[in-house]
Amino acid sequence: MTRLRESIEKKKLVFEEALRRESNQKEREKIVRTQVRWLCRNDLFYLGQVTGHTKFLVPFHRDLCDKVSLMNWQIVKLGIMPLSPGMLKIDEVDDLGDSQRLYLLFRSAFKTTIITKLHTAQLLLNFPNIHIAISHNTQINASDNLESVKNLFLTTQLKE
Repeated sequence: MTRLRESIEKKKLVFEEALRRESNQKEREKIVRTQVRWLCRNDLFYLGQVTGHTKFLVPFHRDLCDKVSLMNWQIVKLGIMPLSPGMLKIDEVDDLGDSQRLYLLFRSAFKTTIITKLHTAQLLLNFPNIHIAISHNTQINASDNLESVKNLFLTTQLKE
């Protein structure tokens, strides 16, 4: 298990304990809302589940999501964007390694869904002022991916 995954699991336990201790329903709802927001910003696999991507497999897709989302902390480490409130601290995630990445996976491994669509949504949640270039083999495919990212915010639990 990576340090990122360990940190996420630790924080989940903190939220669960807070829910166990809280008896007031309104306060419990606030805790759940805070938990969902925090998980969407830090756990790409959870973000996929929240947005209706139910065919992801543990551990394959969860590990891929963790690897992809390390780029969020790489962006902070390189000074491109400041650490957003609600993000794990850099020392709570794995050694970030190189800032370049290339993923070679089999067909239908959800590469576009995870790397292009979900990670773009997570980048926007963490860094609302970030500029992202989405390119593809054709302009139509790139536009379709952009439309999918927009729809994540318009038609899923992210709109809340």
